[in-house]
Amino acid sequence: RFMRLRDIFESQCVDRKALHHDADALLVYLYEEYGVGVDVSMTALMHQQRFGAQPTIQRRVKELLAAGLLESYGGLDKRQRYLRLTSKGLDYLQKCSDMLRAAFSGDA
Repeated sequence: RFMRLRDIFESQCVDRKALHHDADALLVYLYEEYGVGVDVSMTALMHQQRFGAQPTIQRRVKELLAAGLLESYGGLDKRQRYLRLTSKGLDYLQKCSDMLRAAFSGDA
């Protein structure tokens, strides 16, 4: 069942093929922070060691920006950049969630 789900996931999530597997963890983190009303700055993200070294995090963020799943915006202090999920990013996470739910319920 797992292999069938993986094949379905890969074929239906077009954006998935362009992303490194670590990018999903970053998206989920941003989604969780978004859910509690926290704006995530690049500076704060760079201190999240669970996503790797700073150059790795920068690469993942660039991938997500290029895929249209994230957007970057400035705050009141123009030196600070913040990240948020786009509607495409939210749709991507919803599709992933739906597929996992189907897999665990046996519908996949």
